[in-house]
Amino acid sequence: MSAVERCVENGLEVVLGRAGHHYEIIGNGLFLMATYGGASERVLVRAVLSLLETPRSVLIGGLGVGYSTQEALRWPTVEKVIVVEISASVARWNRTYFSRKNGNCLISRRVELVIGDFGYYIRECPYLYDAIVCDTDNGSDWLCTKGNAWLYGREGFYAMKSALAPGGAVSIWSICHSPGFLQRLQDVFPDVRALEVDDNWLYLARSPAKGARLEVDS
Repeated sequence: MSAVERCVENGLEVVLGRAGHHYEIIGNGLFLMATYGGASERVLVRAVLSLLETPRSVLIGGLGVGYSTQEALRWPTVEKVIVVEISASVARWNRTYFSRKNGNCLISRRVELVIGDFGYYIRECPYLYDAIVCDTDNGSDWLCTKGNAWLYGREGFYAMKSALAPGGAVSIWSICHSPGFLQRLQDVFPDVRALEVDDNWLYLARSPAKGARLEVDS
């Protein structure tokens, strides 16, 4: 990969690299995501939405290369997708370098992009969402930004639960399996499931309001 752009925002150095037709995003020296692959990001969205009968609103923490947002827009009942991304540069790259990869998802009228910290947004969340997709950083055990550790603790999970509509569900992406992470999630949500996709891990949890068990068709 050769560097195309490099910038520092909110203490995070983000580098856009390119090799042939593909791009990678590196944050503080650690790999974050790339335009190749993307299966786990898409399953992350499909799995959580499949838990809900008629999901209409989706909150996504982390824009990345736009695959999660693109997948949410493919769901027929979804009317609104709020995407919170801390890096304005990553948002700009989505509109330029990544637009052919992600179907130019940010131009959809159903998408609202918020430039800001997902941890702060979820604490002060002004709405309730049917589904929350957390694809921020690399999960709890391989963080490129230490401040994101809060998201993957009990307080972060309680904040996500409080931002869910009755019967809503949350999905969380992690680069690796973490028993401690799973236990913390189970302390907050009574019904949790973990899925392995392409050597990455996805954690699914549902608000107990409607009492449905997790049966995921990914």
